Amino acid sequence: MMPKASLRTLLDFHYHHRNEFEDFKIPDPIIVARKWRDKPYFEEVALFCALFAYGNAARIVKFLASIDFELFEGSEEKISKVEFPYYRFQNKDHVYQAFLTLYRIYQNGGLKHIALRGYENGFLQDELFGELKILGAMNAIIKALYENLDSKKLRIKIISKPLSFLFQKPVVHITGHSALKRLCLFLRWMVRKDRIDFGIWEEIHSKDLILPLDTHTFRLARELGLIDYQSYNLKAALLATQALSQFCPDDPVRYDFALYRIGQEKLLKTFLS
Repeated sequence: MMPKASLRTLLDFHYHHRNEFEDFKIPDPIIVARKWRDKPYFEEVALFCALFAYGNAARIVKFLASIDFELFEGSEEKISKVEFPYYRFQNKDHVYQAFLTLYRIYQNGGLKHIALRGYENGFLQDELFGELKILGAMNAIIKALYENLDSKKLRIKIISKPLSFLFQKPVVHITGHSALKRLCLFLRWMVRKDRIDFGIWEEIHSKDLILPLDTHTFRLARELGLIDYQSYNLKAALLATQALSQFCPDDPVRYDFALYRIGQEKLLKTFLS
């Protein structure tokens, strides 16, 4: 465990260093997303990249780079004839269905108005964490993903576990729910603005974001003394975000990329020795 003052110094240094030099020498799914920054379907491409952001980073980037996102400019018929690659739990049909779902969302007005409507409607007033408006945005996105599946054209016939893993489940209660890492990551990209993140959804405040917590950053947060919590879930992500807000109340998730790189580059032992 590190003293808070030392931890803040460490995180601030890595945030500014990684941000200043746009630290993409190590594979990251945002590398693929940013290539489509100027396209009108950028947000849908970014969500596709975030949904598949699990597993080995190099393999994620290789898979995402193989997707022809210009298909967003075509028709459903053209998309249906494409043989998509598989990725880990998702076979070719799962990947096809994920792409088609986001294509339909784009055709129907895009992700932003869906997320903003959910954000404004809020979620719940939690005793420990206050009003969690961002979960309203996440639930709205998750609902839209399932609503845009077409049972008539669904090659899988049922919502299989690999597809439900990809789309995730709406939040009803904080306790026991998954950390929603990939949706938190997508919203970080959309809301925060610096040389790493895009910051194109100005209507959502960065103070409302939740740290995209995966098993590696969960372990790192515990070892650094950010949290003292045993379970890897949504509550852990909220606790870690709350701890980081002590250092930057308006933008606690700014430290996510730094934490990710510290863990990825196995630097923790150096800091704690």
